[in-house]
Amino acid sequence: MHTAATLHNLAVPGTKRRRSVRRVVGYIGAAKQDLEAAGKLLAAVMRLAADGHALRRPTSAPLRDGVHELRVKVHRVNYRALYFFAGSGTAVLVHGCTKEGDAADADLDRAVARRLAYISDLGAHTAKAS
Repeated sequence: MHTAATLHNLAVPGTKRRRSVRRVVGYIGAAKQDLEAAGKLLAAVMRLAADGHALRRPTSAPLRDGVHELRVKVHRVNYRALYFFAGSGTAVLVHGCTKEGDAADADLDRAVARRLAYISDLGAHTAKAS
């Protein structure tokens, strides 16, 4: 599988790039109780890695303040991975949740706050070349 090649432009705040693929998969692990959901979320992340800004509905949708959602439905549960773009080539996953109807304000507020924290201190979230 070419996971490392396709996920190299994804980031999870607070991780070093060489460990970011493992962290992205771990981030999706919130759905580990439902392996079908975890698989679909990983497939959506892979599409995000491949398509970037071109990814549209039904897989992705913009929310507000630069935050987007990856959308996965399994049975009657809607899973969401909230993310934003840092520059033209990196998508940063900042929050995961389940939802009914619109995204909960608390989840969206948390994602927006994490986006602002990331942008305000890019050096803390960027891996140093070794």
